[in-house]
Amino acid sequence: LRFAGCNLWSGREQHRLEAVCRFCDTDFVGTDGPGGGKFDSAEALATAVRQAWPATSDPGKPLVVCTGGEPLLADFALDVAQYAKRAGNQVHLLSNGTLIDDDNANHIAEIFDLIKISLDGSTPEISEQHRGKGSHQRALKAIDLLLRHNAPLQISMTVTRKNIDDIGAMTARFGSLLSFAPLFCTGRAKGRGDLTITGKEYFKALSSVE
Repeated sequence: LRFAGCNLWSGREQHRLEAVCRFCDTDFVGTDGPGGGKFDSAEALATAVRQAWPATSDPGKPLVVCTGGEPLLADFALDVAQYAKRAGNQVHLLSNGTLIDDDNANHIAEIFDLIKISLDGSTPEISEQHRGKGSHQRALKAIDLLLRHNAPLQISMTVTRKNIDDIGAMTARFGSLLSFAPLFCTGRAKGRGDLTITGKEYFKALSSVE
């Protein structure tokens, strides 16, 4: 379930160079994607998500992943997630963490079965090469708040040329909470050769972590 809009970039290429975050490879502009549209209520959107699930004799427990852009930018995102969960779905959140605060952290922790916060480095100097100025401290605050509320948390590090040497420091700091993924230079990231690493480099970096 991809929500349109982000608080760190408009999503339009003409604004990338002046954006807080110039890193994103995702198309989150508009509502004209597959199954996209504008919905009258959070319940209507949650119902549409449920109906989109393929009909099988054993549907199990469908997984709804709330992503963006930044899903928490939508006023009704938490309501949608809550309706989806009540309908029998597992519900995950993928967020940059910058909109999680004292007022909503506990509610977020209660709703989601998994919360993934993007953090691409152990220091502001490293992580903000991807996510922009001020994002590091705000993500750390979100992580701290969610842990205080016993949230099912995972910290997601996208590995690129700019932070590959920081994998060890990130692992030492966050341990089993940390997950990795290389930047896939497809879609909007096709032109980011400055960030690309090879499969061998990625494997070597992960293998060096104790």
